[in-house]
Amino acid sequence: MNNNIPAAIILAAAVALASACGTSVGQQTASESSTAAAETVTENTAVVTEADAQPAGMSEKTQKVYDYICGIFGKQMLSCQQESTWMGSPDYEMDYIQEITGKLPAMRGLDFMNNDFAGVVNRSEEWDAKGGLVTICWHTGVNGSGYQESLDDKPDFDKLLTEGTDEYNAMMKSWDNAAKALQELRDADVPVLWRPFHEFDGQWFWWGKGGADNFIKLWRLMHDKFTDEYGLNNLIWVLGYSGEVKDGWYPGDEYVDIIGSDTYDNSTNKSAWDKLVKITDKPMAFHECGKVPPISRFEKDGDMWAWFMIWHTDHIKANSPKNLTSVYNGDKVITLDELPDFDDKSDTSETPVNEKENRMEKYADMIVELPSDGYDEPREGVTYPEFKKFTYYSTAAERDTNVNVLLPADYSKDKEYPVLYILHGFYDNEGWMARKIVALSQILTNLQLDGEAEEMIVVLPYIFCSKELPYCTGMDLENCLAYDNFINDLTTDLMPFIEENFSVAKGRENTAITGFSMGGRESLFIGFSHPELFGYIGAVCPAPGLVSIGGSAMHPGQMQKEDMKFGENKPEVLLISSSKADGVVGDSPDSYRRLLDGNGEEYLSHIMSSTGHDHSSVKPHLYNFFRIIFR
Repeated sequence: MNNNIPAAIILAAAVALASACGTSVGQQTASESSTAAAETVTENTAVVTEADAQPAGMSEKTQKVYDYICGIFGKQMLSCQQESTWMGSPDYEMDYIQEITGKLPAMRGLDFMNNDFAGVVNRSEEWDAKGGLVTICWHTGVNGSGYQESLDDKPDFDKLLTEGTDEYNAMMKSWDNAAKALQELRDADVPVLWRPFHEFDGQWFWWGKGGADNFIKLWRLMHDKFTDEYGLNNLIWVLGYSGEVKDGWYPGDEYVDIIGSDTYDNSTNKSAWDKLVKITDKPMAFHECGKVPPISRFEKDGDMWAWFMIWHTDHIKANSPKNLTSVYNGDKVITLDELPDFDDKSDTSETPVNEKENRMEKYADMIVELPSDGYDEPREGVTYPEFKKFTYYSTAAERDTNVNVLLPADYSKDKEYPVLYILHGFYDNEGWMARKIVALSQILTNLQLDGEAEEMIVVLPYIFCSKELPYCTGMDLENCLAYDNFINDLTTDLMPFIEENFSVAKGRENTAITGFSMGGRESLFIGFSHPELFGYIGAVCPAPGLVSIGGSAMHPGQMQKEDMKFGENKPEVLLISSSKADGVVGDSPDSYRRLLDGNGEEYLSHIMSSTGHDHSSVKPHLYNFFRIIFR
């Protein structure tokens, strides 16, 4: 399936228009759409836009919302949060998310459960007024009420689906209450992603207990009644499977706008995705989950849903605050403040994907030229963790290689920690950053005690990686290429070694890299080469040569200027530190900044006035970097 929504549709291939992602489900049937398309082909084979091919059905604003969802599907995900109403405030979950992440979800999940029609209408209108989207489900018995009835009721479907029976009439009375509430939202111009009868194929709710055929009849009955009789043109119909996604339950493209699945197993729901793509080309939603995985896992699994929705109360609280913050502030997730204005009368069908410009701006005020006195000094009564040396086999260098590792003071195998790799400079080794004069452990621990840095594992590798030379012998091409070869050691040998032997939180949002001088050049090289691995990248007084400056053996130029781009995997942080008094690397840091400016890449700049090409520049850089990574 092609998850990208085409900008135009060739009419000669339009016999399946009704099943395309951009086609809303209105009064026109699939067969009618196909016939009309076929007739048009006979007369004219011109290209028409997706909007031209839309059958009537949705209101203008609702169509804009649907087009927008089609446009982001496969590229970004809407953040969504299910509300509760019994925790002291109907905004219990929203307040929690805002407190933790500084953001609010793009979409709010509501429930007509316990016949809360008036409350849902009010909260939906309020959320719409904020610029947000709403999705409504309905835990109800056959005749109304709430969750328990939705599980306990066992209707006779022959009677239930036969017009005029007592069972049918009682169900219609219940539907009438819901439809009137949805009409209020229609009249207020509030689009609703309507998700009735969810988890039907799990067959634990009454609407699934009659089997697939009866469910399809039930779904189609509600769809036609709500569309034709009640005139609800503000609904986007969301068909929500369970995590099993059983065969034979699909009502048909003309009755569904969005398809989805849920699971609470902490996965990205990849197995359901693989089944859903075989059913239809409609957008797909992860319509319920407990813990949302890191976005890097969705990217790795290839299942970028239209949205994810975390369930309420204990489920949202079970999410790691760090991961929740990373998810809500990442460039693949759309939050409330990043939605377009659907009330604007301009066309939103071509709304560009939000790339979160200025995403690093929130860190800019945290950067200081030089920390206050005492930041690197030991404090009375504090025990500072020490680096420990380990050995692993480097296939890139074909030898045993040393690495220094600093574990958190309260390190526990029962907890997972993010990892920071710090690379040394030319002629140095894995011990340089661990020296007392650098005071790395003291700087980091003091920040942690002050609540300004996260717990992390710090790794100091030996980055000279040559099969022929045991150590750096000079500033020539052979030695430079040995440093550049560390990228292979890191990704093939060292990172797996660290992950195997220590309790590591995986994913780019939990992995950072920085370095000094030659190590700064290599951290940039590695960061641009593997943006999928590193969410935080730094460099202090980076050496020249990453991009060729013309002919020098010292500067082979591993990358072209146009290669210094991150593409879709933009880092949360890219910090370049330098000193005006550095007489070793000269203009190199500024040349990298100019390249980034020319390529439109965002970065943070930290410039010191009087420090040198030594620990006096490294320590302020580490102080700043520690404070902004993994936050």
